[in-house]
Amino acid sequence: ITNAQANVYIATLSGTYQCEVSSPSCTQESKSIVINIATTPLAVNLSLVGKVLTSSVTDAGNYTWYKDNVAIAGANQATYTPTQSGTYTLTISKNGCEASSNAVFVSATVTALQRPQSIASFTLYPNPAKDRTNITWHSSSIGTCNITVMDLRGTIVHRQAEQSTLGNNTKELVLNNLPNGVYVVRIQQDKNTITQKLVLQP
Repeated sequence: ITNAQANVYIATLSGTYQCEVSSPSCTQESKSIVINIATTPLAVNLSLVGKVLTSSVTDAGNYTWYKDNVAIAGANQATYTPTQSGTYTLTISKNGCEASSNAVFVSATVTALQRPQSIASFTLYPNPAKDRTNITWHSSSIGTCNITVMDLRGTIVHRQAEQSTLGNNTKELVLNNLPNGVYVVRIQQDKNTITQKLVLQP
């Protein structure tokens, strides 16, 4: 190699290298060594796709995932699905080279979607009432609304079923066969049940 006459040589090309050392009395050759020069430096980037962390390098020889700088046991693939919030990084090795990724913060908090109540509340008017009252409820779905009137012992003394439409609904409860007193009005739709007191008086 031209001008390679020092005791140190920085290889710039892949190949088999050997060094010859000579003095006035003798010449000796070193053992040969094979050097592979990477044409492109090894680099890796992380991206969060949905809930999955994905490596930009998919053919590395080794993957080591870290959460908050602590290696994750068993996480040795090109993708990883976090189950806890934290800062995640990845170290890979390929062809004798090693590279570390950018850091990605993941919030693993999942908020369950709650189904809205079909009926959140209802009103009775008038209340106290004489022998009849109007019941008004707001429904977020279409379905059958079961209306039940019970006395304070839990005995059902009146029931009727009405078809709910989206939005406000108003129906009349005719209770002229009931004696004066305090009652509980219960409405049910889907799996939603709510109650309210009703007073009947002269």
